Amino acid sequence: MRQKSIGRKLTGIRPFIDRFVELKSVDNIMENIISSLPNQEILKDAIVRLSVQYPREWDTLIDEAAMRRFAGQAFEFHLVKRPQIEARIRLPAGQGVSNLVP
Repeated sequence: MRQKSIGRKLTGIRPFIDRFVELKSVDNIMENIISSLPNQEILKDAIVRLSVQYPREWDTLIDEAAMRRFAGQAFEFHLVKRPQIEARIRLPAGQGVSNLVP
């Protein structure tokens, strides 16, 4: 027996906007973040999630209040900060653990 699917268009639902930004340069950080969001007409009454990935040292350069002001017309704005920690090598280059003295 074959089932027939019935399509129905949902109306009255809020749009969901999901954006991801990876910062690679310290220049114009806030401009790069805000330019990743759509204009304020599209943000109006939407649920917005913005994920930002950046080096941990740049945390103080990100102005969360400015982003919230820009997305002020949104129904809900979620900022997901993803600071990246650079792995450090504790041994000098070319030296192995076997070469160390106790």
